[in-house]
Amino acid sequence: MRDIQGKYSKDLKAWSKKWIGTFEQNTSSLADYETTHQMFISISSIGYELAKKIDYSHRQLRHASKLIPTEEQYTSREAQLEQARTSVNRTQNDLNAYERELRKLKDRLNRIKNQLRDPSSNEVEQSKLKLKRRDVENSIEQMKNNIEYATKMYQRAEKKYHKDTVVIFEQSQEDELDRLQSLRDTLVAFLEALDIKRGSWQDAIEKHDSKRDLNAWKQKFFSSSIRLPNAQ
Repeated sequence: MRDIQGKYSKDLKAWSKKWIGTFEQNTSSLADYETTHQMFISISSIGYELAKKIDYSHRQLRHASKLIPTEEQYTSREAQLEQARTSVNRTQNDLNAYERELRKLKDRLNRIKNQLRDPSSNEVEQSKLKLKRRDVENSIEQMKNNIEYATKMYQRAEKKYHKDTVVIFEQSQEDELDRLQSLRDTLVAFLEALDIKRGSWQDAIEKHDSKRDLNAWKQKFFSSSIRLPNAQ
């Protein structure tokens, strides 16, 4: 828009310069029409007047463009959610690792039990196998305790993540409200810079209600409290 205005302003000035020069230099054909001659010269200067308005609006638009919010002005909510999810991911990984280890221990215990049922094994071998069985059974009990603890930590992390997500969501709503208001302010500055007379756009801007729009969106997509998958 600013580039278009700049070119238009130059064209208007060139147009006025051309025709003012033409009428000032060619006086013979209008020698007997003094007032008509002056009228043409005066009308020819309208390009300069329009160019002044455009140059003014050009400067105003440059100022208005600075009002447009950028992504850098707002904290990345996605990054915040990822950070909040870190604890959940860590505890979930611990829980999964313990569960995998428990399955391995149970498989190992089954193999030992099968070996104990082997009639060809001697007493010494049986004694060693029983010791291994006891060690594995103890490890299984310990692993079950680890899983129980990891499950509690995972559930606690999920609850905290749920609370953090609500806070982040509400903050993002405030940012979005700020962006919508900034958009309205920028449009107002833009139209004022162009010096456009009142029209339907003015009524639309005056009726613009950022909070109403945002609440309608929130009710449509988040009619109930935010709930995460697996949140306890």
